[in-house]
Amino acid sequence: MGFKKRCYDLNKYMPEKGLPIFFAMSAERDPYIKHHRTFGGTAYLWLNKIGDYLKAVEILRRMEGIEGVYSKYEAASLFHLHPDRIGDIMVVSDRWTVFGPLEGAVEDLPEDFHAHGSLYELPVPLVVYNAKVDHSQWDDYVSNCHLTSHIVFD
Repeated sequence: MGFKKRCYDLNKYMPEKGLPIFFAMSAERDPYIKHHRTFGGTAYLWLNKIGDYLKAVEILRRMEGIEGVYSKYEAASLFHLHPDRIGDIMVVSDRWTVFGPLEGAVEDLPEDFHAHGSLYELPVPLVVYNAKVDHSQWDDYVSNCHLTSHIVFD
């Protein structure tokens, strides 16, 4: 987790910019609200109609703190996601921006605020405790599914 300075509530921001949407959700949303208030550096957007796609992309790309705007198929391919579960658009923030539910459309965050954020906190260590792992194949473990497929539990 890293320092974040701003948060957008895309459910409020998009309508303020002239495009009501069906729903937006931080992809990192979880129940541990005390530390990061369910904010995360990526968000999924569901549009009211697919004809709104180009206008939504234009609005998102003009926002400060946005590094990537992807169709569901681009996002699925790039990030190994299921396209039917991530809305119509996936948005990726910069190092200092997150998405989540707010009172208003945008909030400046306190100096001590930290949250998961986009591609900048992408490497997450995976620790396997008390299991036999073939370390000679270590370089082949590029995802947790690769690691767990070789684990043998006694």
